[in-house]
Amino acid sequence: MLSLLLLLSCAENAVEDENIVIPEEVVISDPTYQFSIAMIADPHIGGGGEHSERLRQAVQWLNDHQESRSIDLVFVLGDIGWYEGLPESKELLDELDIPYIPIIGDNEVHFGEEEHFGTVYGPQYERLSETLTDWYKTGGGAVWNPEYDQNSFFYNYAFSHKGLRLMSIDWASRSDDPFFGEMGDLHDFDGGTWGFFEEELQGSEAQKANSMLIMSHIPMYFGPGSFDEAEAEQVVGLTESYADRLYANFSGHFHFNAEGPFGVGAPFDSAGFNYYVTNAVWDDVIAVRMVEVWENEVEFSFQQEVIEFEYQAEIE
Repeated sequence: MLSLLLLLSCAENAVEDENIVIPEEVVISDPTYQFSIAMIADPHIGGGGEHSERLRQAVQWLNDHQESRSIDLVFVLGDIGWYEGLPESKELLDELDIPYIPIIGDNEVHFGEEEHFGTVYGPQYERLSETLTDWYKTGGGAVWNPEYDQNSFFYNYAFSHKGLRLMSIDWASRSDDPFFGEMGDLHDFDGGTWGFFEEELQGSEAQKANSMLIMSHIPMYFGPGSFDEAEAEQVVGLTESYADRLYANFSGHFHFNAEGPFGVGAPFDSAGFNYYVTNAVWDDVIAVRMVEVWENEVEFSFQQEVIEFEYQAEIE
């Protein structure tokens, strides 16, 4: 049975921010609907079986509703596949009639598929670089990770679409510890994630209010399963200067739907964005998060809807 959860979301008082100057001659109209972005999370494709069929049904739903819901892009929010399931996941996602953006999760790292992820999805990244606007992706090769004395492969990229700046950020820990491996990591060293994120925000002067969205597998907030206190303070120290332009972080990882602020109380409440977690495709119901994009002369606003439908063991 189909269940709907409607989340009406827009940053309050964005146009009143002191960093946004509105010329007196600009007449601000009501926002108009532009397009939609779809998100699915955690397919967990290990090779055949129910998980593969669940992803196939999610792909089918997205294709069936592409036109009626004006879906321009699909983000796949990590923990996509490993072993023989990694190339299989690409075959399944290639059935999408909509451009899709694959994001690495912590499971790909823990199963030893970190480098292989880039090999399998390399052709898709190449396709995206040729079709999307202002595509920017770091390296793609091995980076020396001084935190673990090993080579790591990071998957950070960003692009523009109809006025939005969309970032896919790799916060997945490279630790093999059962606890810390589930946390986020800033990867603050040469060739890591932090420098990419910092560069993207620093280059955002021309963006409208609420026009920057951050996609990741690891949710961006202060607490278990994400950033520790020192890392969270470092994030806020950067993002608070861009609060007028940032809208939200979208992620997977937790296998349930959730939302909240980056943190409660000083300094975390000045981060400038909330987080939204989307339920996993592989378990219980199949979830698709739809984000409607609205716009007027000075800002973007958004309406969100989490669509959940039952997995069908047999499709006639």
